[in-house]
Amino acid sequence: MTMMKNKFFFFAAVIFFLLDRYFKIIALQKISTPSGGDFFIIPQFFKFTFFANKAGAFSLPLNNIFIIITSAVIIFFLIIFARRALLASYWLFLSGLLLVIGGALSNLFDRVAYQFVIDYFHFWPMSYFNLADVMIGVGIIILCWQKFNQRPCSDCVVKK
Repeated sequence: MTMMKNKFFFFAAVIFFLLDRYFKIIALQKISTPSGGDFFIIPQFFKFTFFANKAGAFSLPLNNIFIIITSAVIIFFLIIFARRALLASYWLFLSGLLLVIGGALSNLFDRVAYQFVIDYFHFWPMSYFNLADVMIGVGIIILCWQKFNQRPCSDCVVKK
């Protein structure tokens, strides 16, 4: 993989991370205040709002310290895998990992700073979520797709 592709995927992951942080700031500072308010993006179906999510993934009632420690350990290992994918030029695997890492870091930041994750999208009647959750989900889909559709790659050479 060329260095240009590496930079593109890293840049894209950083942009999504920053966009998620921006949306979280808007939700926290504007919508969560008494003078603020949520608004529908698609009437009666898709709303931008504020929700302080104190539960774990899939609304599992887990201890916040447990979530923080587990998330940090998982992110650490994902970064090791991302480094190996970068060295081996596995661009699809790397892009999936970068999305998962970016989303996980954004949600981990919330857990440490606020003791909850800021969710701001609400599809009725489903649960609340944020762009970081979407990044994690899409990243996992990419990783699974890449794993089950893996083909030998002529330019995937481990650099030393």
